[in-house]
Amino acid sequence: MNIMILTTKLYSSENSGYTRRLYPFLKELKLMGHFITLVTFIEHDKELLNLPQNSEYYDKLIPVKMSRRCGYLRMLRSIFSFKPSKLEFLNTLKMKQAIKKELNENNYDVIYAHFYRMAEYMKHYKNYYRVVDLCDANSLLYERQLKYEKNVLKKIYLLFEKNLVYKYEKSCIKEFDKIFFIADKDRDYLAESKYNEKMIVIPNGIDINYFKDDNTVIKNKREIMYMGVMSSSGNHTAVMYFIDEIYPLIKNEIPDITFKIIGSNPRKELFERVKNDKSIIITGRVDDIRKYALSSVISVAPIVVGAGVQNKILESMAMGIPVVTTIEGAEGLDISDDILFKSNNKYEFAKYVCKLILDEEYRINCSRRSRQICEDQYSWKNNALLIEKSLKKLVINK
Repeated sequence: MNIMILTTKLYSSENSGYTRRLYPFLKELKLMGHFITLVTFIEHDKELLNLPQNSEYYDKLIPVKMSRRCGYLRMLRSIFSFKPSKLEFLNTLKMKQAIKKELNENNYDVIYAHFYRMAEYMKHYKNYYRVVDLCDANSLLYERQLKYEKNVLKKIYLLFEKNLVYKYEKSCIKEFDKIFFIADKDRDYLAESKYNEKMIVIPNGIDINYFKDDNTVIKNKREIMYMGVMSSSGNHTAVMYFIDEIYPLIKNEIPDITFKIIGSNPRKELFERVKNDKSIIITGRVDDIRKYALSSVISVAPIVVGAGVQNKILESMAMGIPVVTTIEGAEGLDISDDILFKSNNKYEFAKYVCKLILDEEYRINCSRRSRQICEDQYSWKNNALLIEKSLKKLVINK
């Protein structure tokens, strides 16, 4: 099949979970023999430097330059267009022209939009099979953010945006041929019985050859960590909650504990909160997240605002780092309670962390089992086969 992929950015290890979901699937689809044309936004020409001639992710690359400053101005259009502001941020004439030119010059079996923000570009091409990977129900994410946001103006914005996103996600389900989700809860949140057949759950996977233990990294047996893009409101809220509510409980039991926060663009509020606590380390952006994560013995994922599958959990477990998370953090992962530790009670959460740190034999056993379940159940290749099967059904019917 010839597949045109529409996405927001080129891959890097510091991209959001949405982007880190797409590229492993593209790699597998290309290995299966499908021709992949990637149409993507870039912000700077330097993003194109040192790109390999033969990418493992695509056969053809069409980059489209975007100005972030102009994007923020475009967001104002949502007041009049009644479309999500983050969709308007990416709604550019250059991208429309690039897609139109490519479709006029070459034949494609399927147009595949990654995330709702790129779905708008498919709406006029009704003669093609059109697929959108919504990933999460993003409106559900906004709904959860509303519960924790204290700023009145931000709450008003979140409520307005949540309603627009919900309406737009519903329109995608009605209009496009296949809709993919990461987890059942996201599909169920937007479900409509007459469209159930085209709403398909495609779980995330993990690259077990990339994320694995490394004996050259020295472990700190009193170090726990959190990893994620820290500009994300979900990651920021999780870390702030952990520092305020759970970390003091752990420090009472283990005074020499250290907490490492790994991820790009941490907010000023976070720096202010931890400036007097030398046991908390904020790394900012790192070149290789594995080297920083592997020195820790526990990964915490105290997610209170989130949707879909948390890649950070699978990545940690694949590296043999046991994870303690919340009920929300574990959503979409079919992993038993004795391997992935889950609690929304701050005291129980802290108890799990302390048990894993203080009982080394218990922790080593959990480490081995965490790695094993990633090898057995979370393969990108197997999940990419689900995508291929769905796309082939459309093309065969044609």
